Amino acid sequence: MAPVTLDITIDDDFNSIQEVLEQIRPAWSWADVKRKPFTTGITNKICGFYLHTDSKWDDMVLVRLYGRNTDTIIDRKAERRNMSLLNSVGAGPALYAVLNNGLAYGFVKGVTVDEKTVRESPVRELIAGQVAKMHTVDLSKYPEIDQSTPMIYTKVVHFLSCIPQPLSDPKKQKRLEEFGKSMTDLREEVNQMIDLAKKHAKSPCGFTHNDLLLENIIYNAEESAVSFIDYEYGAYNFLYFDIANHFAEYAGVEKPDHSLYPDREYMLEWLSTYFSAYSGGNNSSFTTSMLNDICTEVNFFSLWSHLLWGIWSIVQAENSSIDFDFMAFATSRLGAYFDRKEEFISEIIKKVNGC
Repeated sequence: MAPVTLDITIDDDFNSIQEVLEQIRPAWSWADVKRKPFTTGITNKICGFYLHTDSKWDDMVLVRLYGRNTDTIIDRKAERRNMSLLNSVGAGPALYAVLNNGLAYGFVKGVTVDEKTVRESPVRELIAGQVAKMHTVDLSKYPEIDQSTPMIYTKVVHFLSCIPQPLSDPKKQKRLEEFGKSMTDLREEVNQMIDLAKKHAKSPCGFTHNDLLLENIIYNAEESAVSFIDYEYGAYNFLYFDIANHFAEYAGVEKPDHSLYPDREYMLEWLSTYFSAYSGGNNSSFTTSMLNDICTEVNFFSLWSHLLWGIWSIVQAENSSIDFDFMAFATSRLGAYFDRKEEFISEIIKKVNGC
């Protein structure tokens, strides 16, 4: 069923939600509706609504309100398209309604993975399989998806364009200066990374999520399944970036620990599972040597992940009203980029040169 478009604006406390529910759940009695706030997001506000008799949340409706000024960095039309696409292949919830300042969609039962469970069986195997399933979406069926340029090239440049110089908050500007890198420095890093990717990256491209942080992965133990949520950044991109970004997100968000980035042995096992699913169960063509080369490229794209989301976090520090220390997150991600930049760039250049 196609989502409905409603000319309704929801207040920050979701007190005006009744009109939406009357449209998408007409059989519900407002007196019987309960709410459940969700607080894991750092970009949007989310609240669930369900009947008091629905103790297992089988028919819960989630309503997500867009964060302040996020329309400047997120293509909302593409987000809605991505939700419908992923739902059609069994990788995400149904979209019910498009609001002036948010979306109403289905609730995915389960729990978000964390720094521990993401590594455990069967969760990691399910994630690898679901990523592969997403990566094999036939984009010829979706001509509206721009396939001319990988998403990271255009998105990181756009993020940079959204950052004023200096930042409007002097305290945040001072923290950025104390980090020791100016916006000019970051632009130079972006130009260098684009040049390196164009010269050395061999990754195929396809439909990618691009934001597989732990809070965007839902594990349902009863059904032995995982689902992905939040498709704001889903686009045509390097497949190995999507994998690298997922690995980089093992660090977590609240207090990132970048030492949790997987080692090569773990990556080889994960990639073996991924390629088995990607190739329909036949991954015999991927030798250990080939998988090692892919690990090297994944490491390179992890630098891209840190650079992209570090710059994104500066944009959020300037614009967001969410209670989260975006400047701390920015310096953490950019710090991780500079910490391993020389190592991972050296690896990929040696691989290409056959050393």
